[in-house]
Amino acid sequence: MPKFDVEKVREALDVVAAHESVPDSMAILLYAACDRIEKLEAVRESASAMLELMDRFESYGHVIDLLRKELAVLGANEKEEDALMPPTSLRVSLLSMTPNAEALIYAAAKQCVSEYDASVLFESAVNSHNVHDFDFMDVGGQVELIRRVMASGHLGVVEPAQFSFGVAGVSRALSHQLVRHRLASYSQQSQRYVKADGFDYVLPPSILKNFEANNLYCNMMELINQAYERLRKNHGIPAEDARFVLPNACETKIVVTMNARSLLHFFEQRCCLRAQWEIRALANEMLLLCKEAVPVIFEKAGAACVRKGFCEEDKCCGRAPRLKDVIPYGK
Repeated sequence: MPKFDVEKVREALDVVAAHESVPDSMAILLYAACDRIEKLEAVRESASAMLELMDRFESYGHVIDLLRKELAVLGANEKEEDALMPPTSLRVSLLSMTPNAEALIYAAAKQCVSEYDASVLFESAVNSHNVHDFDFMDVGGQVELIRRVMASGHLGVVEPAQFSFGVAGVSRALSHQLVRHRLASYSQQSQRYVKADGFDYVLPPSILKNFEANNLYCNMMELINQAYERLRKNHGIPAEDARFVLPNACETKIVVTMNARSLLHFFEQRCCLRAQWEIRALANEMLLLCKEAVPVIFEKAGAACVRKGFCEEDKCCGRAPRLKDVIPYGK
């Protein structure tokens, strides 16, 4: 693996630091980071590692862009296969959802109080008949009915709406939490059939912020990868057994399918500030996709305190009053 080319990076830093849009304080941080990497002789740092370090300064995106350009000009960027294994990041997409979900929910809610067949109610909702009476409502009426039904707590009517998400860039630590939500379907990437050579991994923010801890962590990922590959290639150990050395940090990919009611409960539990940071980030991304797809169902979705106006946790974050303060027990 190529050595970290300090001189080339310093030359790039000189150009970047001289740029009029770069504050002096930022330039000092960049040079200090460069000094610290240079002194870590036991770690085979590369220019790509320097770039990863620079990415921590998220509020100075333009500085990072400048540094990348200068490094590219100097030829300090290394080939991908020569760099240390990079950490991965969360990626979520809404793969599929029930067509005409809003109309379906309206028909389900309306069926409870209408003499018409659900098929008739559903067709009228899909075609958005411009009639606003008891049985056949225009789009605005449908939305208001769904809101009233949900506000009354009758959430069974939203269950027919299904949503499937593609999730990647998450850890096995997250997936162990995720599958505890039982009213759902999961299809997860197998470590028996998918080789984990050079696996991607999740880097916790608390470790990312600590320079020494970050180096220890990333190099441990490299050592684990080497052990995994040696078990498979040098000792003939099958992947299903070699995987036992892989860490919780190892990236996994998973398809998640939930109905709307299960999603509302998932968001209550996992959007809460007391939820673990990684699954909370996943829940927040899924919630944004759901709000865009069917606003009327998810417009008030989120942590339990968002929907209910109070917190049921003993150790409350303070965003909302605690339930026992709103309704004191024993009085």
